[in-house]
Amino acid sequence: MATVERHRGLPRALTSQARFGTQGWVYPSWRGVFYPTGLDSKRELSHYATKFDAVEVDSSFYAIPPRRNLERWREVTPPGFVLALKFPQSITHEKGLAGAEAETEAFLERVRILGDRLGPLLMQLRPGFKAEKADDFARFLERLPRDLAVAAEFRHRSWYREETYSLLRERGVALTLTDYASVPRVDVATAPFVYVRLLGSHDAPWEDFSEVRVDRGEDLRAWAERLKTQLAAGRKLFVFANNHYQGHSPATARALRDLLGIPEPNLPFVAPAPRGGEGPGLFDG
Repeated sequence: MATVERHRGLPRALTSQARFGTQGWVYPSWRGVFYPTGLDSKRELSHYATKFDAVEVDSSFYAIPPRRNLERWREVTPPGFVLALKFPQSITHEKGLAGAEAETEAFLERVRILGDRLGPLLMQLRPGFKAEKADDFARFLERLPRDLAVAAEFRHRSWYREETYSLLRERGVALTLTDYASVPRVDVATAPFVYVRLLGSHDAPWEDFSEVRVDRGEDLRAWAERLKTQLAAGRKLFVFANNHYQGHSPATARALRDLLGIPEPNLPFVAPAPRGGEGPGLFDG
């Protein structure tokens, strides 16, 4: 991978508003590479939080996280670290936001357990969810509490229009900026924060995520210029990289962070307290 050059034009007051991380943290192929050899899997999130100050939780897409998971994630991460959770697919995909009041209330109530570790909530909408469903989308936004940060990711091109942006601005919901083949590249800010997802292609042939396999330095430099503008405008920034973007998402997140001249967060390791009866999947992210 080409060497990245740090951008030194942004003052510390702006770069401190940027958070970088990966989509998930539980990957066996990271062990011995990102995670030290022999590190107990129960300590992986604690170690991760010394390298990045945010993580996107994928497991909440499949089900509302159990209370004990959220309590544990809060316990093993330091102040200054946040977890961005996806809305469950039962809300976004199965019900398409319509008639999902009970599930939404249960999810929003549960995630508040994270307290100050709670980051933005990602509403990842299915590819077949088109702008003709704008009324359902508007009604759903109307029910969301104003004190929670929410980002919406559209996979259908029909949503990328001014009517959508105006609705998002009215509700303070961020339009997710996504690096994905089927999603238009836009630089539209609709909230006090910007949510970025570097996805790549899930058709990538590799299953081992231990190293960078694709040089995307040019793409990352272009992203750095786009994000520099957002930071200069005073917006907070959340950036999450997927393993499929280059092959090893920690390297992607670090490279983009370096391009913006943002240092690694100086967060302490929080050792997990011993607990009995921990079932499988407790630390899945």
